Amino acid sequence: MMITFFILLWILVVNKNLVVVFLVVDCYCFQSLS
Repeated sequence: MMITFFILLWILVVNKNLVVVFLVVDCYCFQSLS
């Protein structure tokens, strides 16, 4: 979980245009955990 978070955070740092992708993945992961 934490590893994925850091990977996504790193991606955002490298390419801030992926903010939308981050939000989509975050929502998807949240639904999967629920």
